[in-house]
Amino acid sequence: MYKIFDAGVLNALRGGTSTIISRHASLVSLLTNEIYAQYEYSGKLKPDIYYYSTRGGAKIDLVFKTKEKLVGIECVTSDDISPYRQRGMRSFINKNKDAIGYFVAPVQKAFFIEKNICVIPWNLIG
Repeated sequence: MYKIFDAGVLNALRGGTSTIISRHASLVSLLTNEIYAQYEYSGKLKPDIYYYSTRGGAKIDLVFKTKEKLVGIECVTSDDISPYRQRGMRSFINKNKDAIGYFVAPVQKAFFIEKNICVIPWNLIG
């Protein structure tokens, strides 16, 4: 899988218009870049990063795996974290009992949906 880390280049490749799709792709790229940067700064080995998808089409944008942890991240461009939106994350958590799941969303405060699924604000990236 290839990831474009420059949001400007990504937007230009998508036609230069600000759509929900380009906002989402930019957020995923920003978050991927930040994850790699934080591991680089700490001197730790970089995690394996991939995505997760169910047979039914539910998905989560990023999964990163290290020796210590498995984390799923779904980037959302609205504050809608409805049960329908949670399908991919719940499938991922049910399949990987020790995993942690995060929704990164434009919300004001972090909150837990359940024990190992949390919603965090965009401004906590970094």
